[in-house]
Parts: sequence; structure tokens; C-alpha cells
Amino acid sequence: MKKGNKWKATALLLAAALILPAVSPVSAGAKKKLALNRKKVTLTVGKSYVLKVKGTKKKVRWSTSKKKVAVVSKKGKVTAKKQGIAKIKAKIKGRSQTLVCKVTVKKKTGEKHSENRPVTDMPQKPDKDMPSQVPDDTPAGDGREPVSTPDGTETMTPDQSADPSQKPVGETPVPSDQPGSDMTEKPPGPSETAAPDPIADADPVPDEFFQILQPEYETGTPECPELSADSGVYGKAFMLGMKSQPGTKIYYTTDGSIPTAENGILYTDAFVVADRNGMPNVLTAAANIKKMYISGSGYDYVPQADEVAKCTVIRAAAVSPDKQASDVVTRSFFIGNDVKKKYAGATVASLVIDPNDLLNAETGIHVLGNIYNEWSKTSEAQQIIWEGQYWDYEGNYTQSGRDWERLAFMDYLDADREAIEFSIPVGIRVRGGASRMYGQKGFNLYLREEYGQKNLKYPLIPGDLDTEGQQIKKYKSFMLRNGGNDTEYSKIRDVFTQSMVGDRNYSVQAARPCVLFINGEYWGLYNLTEKYSDNSIENKYGVDKDNVIVFKEDEMDEGQDGDEILYQELWSYAEKDFTDDAVYEAFCKIMDIDSFADYYATEIYIANKDWNPEKNYMLWRARTLDQTNPYADGKWRYMLYDTEYAMGMYNNWDTLANYDSFSGAISQDALFAAVIKNKEFQQKFLNAIKEIGSKNFAPEACEKKLKELESTYKPLMDDFYTRFFGKDTWNRSQFDKAVNAIKEFVGKRYPYIISYVEKGLR
Repeated sequence: MKKGNKWKATALLLAAALILPAVSPVSAGAKKKLALNRKKVTLTVGKSYVLKVKGTKKKVRWSTSKKKVAVVSKKGKVTAKKQGIAKIKAKIKGRSQTLVCKVTVKKKTGEKHSENRPVTDMPQKPDKDMPSQVPDDTPAGDGREPVSTPDGTETMTPDQSADPSQKPVGETPVPSDQPGSDMTEKPPGPSETAAPDPIADADPVPDEFFQILQPEYETGTPECPELSADSGVYGKAFMLGMKSQPGTKIYYTTDGSIPTAENGILYTDAFVVADRNGMPNVLTAAANIKKMYISGSGYDYVPQADEVAKCTVIRAAAVSPDKQASDVVTRSFFIGNDVKKKYAGATVASLVIDPNDLLNAETGIHVLGNIYNEWSKTSEAQQIIWEGQYWDYEGNYTQSGRDWERLAFMDYLDADREAIEFSIPVGIRVRGGASRMYGQKGFNLYLREEYGQKNLKYPLIPGDLDTEGQQIKKYKSFMLRNGGNDTEYSKIRDVFTQSMVGDRNYSVQAARPCVLFINGEYWGLYNLTEKYSDNSIENKYGVDKDNVIVFKEDEMDEGQDGDEILYQELWSYAEKDFTDDAVYEAFCKIMDIDSFADYYATEIYIANKDWNPEKNYMLWRARTLDQTNPYADGKWRYMLYDTEYAMGMYNNWDTLANYDSFSGAISQDALFAAVIKNKEFQQKFLNAIKEIGSKNFAPEACEKKLKELESTYKPLMDDFYTRFFGKDTWNRSQFDKAVNAIKEFVGKRYPYIISYVEKGLR
């Protein structure tokens, strides 16, 4: 492919504009920059190279990611052992930065090739130090090459030259239903869908992108392909170019699947990336909705094409002549979404995942699947199905644990600034209790070193503060919470409640609104929420995560074998006589009594129906004492979460302002029933619940907070209602009703509950 120099000056500016800053400006007093003498080294088997760290004289600790490929000595001498790729890491004493050199080991002359490396689904952004380019070795002729289709036949790829009259990506989504798999439904072809008008004013690919700078492919794993544009928000359609090492071919997909020579589209020339809104649904096509949701449950709505906002997702990989594949590059492009206006006050996340990991009957995490098929044959299931108790169904989506975690890639942007904040590989799992049956399911997201990033260093949730009032900027995991019981109504109940009690003596979860796209299709409004874990406790309280014990719903969530004894010791007090002050004093040595009083007072005040020692109940402690940290004192402390089934939810009688939840707590919680018999604790509890009612949930303060949440969430909910229930749905009227129910509750609650408590303590 030949390109003139007419764009050269403009191209340099465009290329610079497409690359996001990698680091923040360095202050004058910053430490001297550290660097390796080489970032990449190519060695043949048996050869060595000495790496050195520039900018320091401190001790360096060297390590290798693959000892079978390359080893490194204490002095930085790297020796090639076997064909492949290894990462040599340098850690400098007293500095958090880790330096990395990529070592490519080639075979000796005459040595046989190793077995082909299978395609990896490890998404990885390309090295931004390399200028974006496209290979100048595209096929001659009309620019088309035969590509194998899923049914085994061959088809011709469209002429994807830089001619602006070509059709844009998104007109005909790439089919990914391979024989024997359970992938996405093949979308309508060109004859079934009106093609968009040709785009004559798409921005061209930068001129320097067409220069060949990468080394010629020889053997081993190819370098990742480079794309001419990064993930982000674009004002109009643009030309997207790709390049890889000469001798390799690039394959790409647009449905989130992993690109391979069998599954992907062969890249031949730059193509148009355009506005996909209004184009046919792929992930949310009727056949996939049937796999994901219970028929007749009310959560199986099949949205129309114009009811699902869309972005364009591109995944690309380079494949060598000997069929070895590079890591996968993933990009998300928002065009025509009016992100700044439409999602004002929220962040936007584009989650890209192989559709098989969502939809496959055996392994997909978002479908009824084979687990439902087997469960539905049981007599218990037949009764549940007959009664329509959808929340008790079993399916793939109800499974939990590491076995049901799948690798995905997330681009995260600030809607107000229309700027990408970070791009990360994450593990995802479906989360929640009964809310797993909903059309919009919640997700837990995990950072893991094996995925390519150990943690996220970013102020993810404003207002998520540690005990010293400092913004937390490090996360190992977090949640995209659908709203639980409040999913299809307002999504603000839990956010509102926790935001009003942040000063009490227990943990609360900070949250912010986040609009999610999955594989380029709108998946609704979520609450991006802190996830409780040993890591979150370490970040918030400074207690070493390995010294943290967490029990959730009467089971150990974090800890070690033997920690159950400490929890059993706590609950042994449920059988003791707290009229004896000595018992109460002993209890206070293992329980933060202010946390106990505040936590129970809060749950009782809001009339949380969905709470008891085996439901939405969580507490933690340090295993061993640390005299330097007041939170590592070996005392149990509570963690508030999942509070939305309260304050008039569903207008249930036992969530209303006049309900006696104090007596209810005594009847269902043996530990609270025992402790409340102590006179000293009675006064502490009474003071706590009065202050929570008169201060934290004072009607004026509540109304102010509700107005703030309403102004942000209500506009964002419109698209959610349409996506999951259609344009004409009663759900759209529920937001105002939810807000009014909360206002009514907080306006009436105080005299009722204080009367019940005082009467019960006499």
C-alpha cells in the first residue's frame, strides 16, 4: 500500500493527539528517573546480555517471568535458555517502580521450531513508544483475500482501502458462531439491513503510520499489532489503520471474540470506523436473549436495534506464517453517542469479552445454560418453576467462585471530560443474590497479576476515604452493582443510605454511577461500588491484608484455617447472661462495642427486611494485635452493605415507618438479643439510634441528598428502562415513587422507632 506525503504534517499532529499521556508532569523535586539500559533484547539460545539500571546506585533485585526461557543473575546478566519470550524485572530497594525488559529468545541455527503457541486472550495495549503504522505489504490487485468463514466455506473480504466511499465497520457485524460452539447469533446481512451512507469526510490515517519500523518477523511470538487510534470518544467517523511485523497477518473482530485466522477478518487496508447506533443488535439479538433470561419472567425483553446504544469494539492480533499469534489488542470507539450530554455525571465502562464466556451453555457465566437444563429435571425445580419463583432458579448465572470468573478487558472513561481514564484486563464474575435473575446482572471485577495487572492505582470512587480522610487510590477489586432489589426502580436506595451514615463506627461502601457497554452494546446504568475484601480493609484501615479475617453471612470470606474459632468465640456470647457486667466487659474486649451499637441501630432504623445474621451480614477483625494500629486490636467491626430492601421498598408493611424492627431484630438475632439485656449497652444503643435518626437521617438532610441523586440518576435511568423493558414501560414512573417513598419514611420514622425501642427496654 503506497501513500503520498500530502498528510505528513497533519499526520504527526493527529498521531500525537491519539496517544494519551502516560504519566503526570514530574515536579522539580521528584526523584531521579529510573530506566533500564534496554527495554527489549533479542538473544539466541545460549547467549547472554547484561542489563543495568540507570538513575540509581541502590541495590537491584532481578527476577524473570519464565526461567525456562531466560534466567537472570543477581548482577543483571540475562542468559537465554529456550526459544520464547520472558520478562526480566528489576525492583529497586526503596522505590515502588518496577522496570521491565522484554527478552525474545530465538532458536540456534538449525534448531527445530517449538510447538506453536496457542492464541492467548490476554488483552494488552501496545507499547506507546512505538509510532502507529500500517504494513506496506498488502496484497496486490483489488485488495481482497479469501477468509475462512465459520461454516468452512471461503468468502472474500471487502475492499478496505482508504477510499472514503467504502462502507464503515459496524454495517455488517462479524459472525462468530463456530460449528459446535454456543456463540452469538449471526446478525442480519447487508441485504436485510440498510447500509449507512458512504463517509466522505472521515479523518485519514496519519501518514507516518504507513512506515515500516517493526523488525522483520523471524520466529517466535509476533509483536502485538499497532492501531492508528486509541480507545476514546470521537466527533465523527475516522479511518483506522493497523500494522504488524512484515511477514505476519492481522486478523480482527468486532463482536468481542478473540481474533484468529479462523475466526477473524483479515486486515488488508485502513477502514472506516463509524457511528453504529441503530445498527442490528448482536449480543442482545433475540437468540441470545433466549439463552440469557427466563422466558416469561418479565426479564426477557428483546430490545430493538434503536433501543441499544452502541460503540465499536475492535480486537486485533498478528498471526505469523507458522500460525503463532500475538497478544490481543482491544479498543473501544464511541462515535455519535453524545457521551458528555447523555451520560453527564457518570463514568462509562466498555467491557469486552469473548461472547463464548458469556453465552456458551457449558461455560458461559451469563446464561441459564447446562446447569439450568440439569436442575430443571429435578422435582424441586418443577415445583419452583410451577410457582414462578424465578429468584430460586438455578443456572450458570447463579454459580460463584473462581471457576466462574472470566477474563475481559475494560476501557473506562469520564463522560464529562470525554477522556479515557484507564484500560485494564480484568476477571469478571456475575454477582448478587436474587438479583442474578434480572435482565441486568451485577458483576464483580478483579485485578490479577496473571491477567497482566496486579492492582489499579487510580482514585476510582471519589469519597472513598481511608481512616485519615485521604482518598483511596488503589484497588484490587470492585463491583458494578445493578441496584439489588432496587434495580428496576431507582438504583439510588443503597447509595443514599450509605452516603448518609459515613460517620458511624462501621464500614460503608462508596459508589458512583457508571454506564456499562458490553461488547459494544449498552448494558445499562450501574453503581460502581467498593468491594469489601482483605485488600479494601488494608487500604482503608492500614491493617495488613494477611492479618485480616472477614466473615460474611456466617461463613468465612477472608482468612486462614483456624480463624473459625475466633468467630465461634464471638457467637458463644449469644448464650451468655449480659445482665452480668463481667460478661459485658469480656465481650467488649473482642467487639468494638460502638461499632456493634451503631450497626444494629442503623439496620433497625431503616427497617432493612433483607438482613439477619445469615443475610447481608458482614464483619471483620485483625487476627493478631498490632500496637501501632488502633484498628488491629483484635476486635470485631461491622460492614454495612445491601441496604435497599428498606425505607418503604415495595410498600411492604415490614419496611414502613411504623414497623417495629427493634422487636424483629431481637427475635431473629440471638447475639443482639443477649447483648441488649445489659443496662450499659441499652443506653449506648438508645443514644446511637436517636442520633442516627435525628442527625444522619434528619428529613432536611435527606431531602437535600435525594435531590442531588435525583438530578444525576433520573436522566441516566431513561435508557436503562428502554433497554430492558422497552419504550412503553411502567418502570419509567417508578423513580419518582421510590424517591417519595424514602422521603415519607424519613419524615415519619423517628417517633415510631424510638417509641418501640424505649418500650422494649423497660
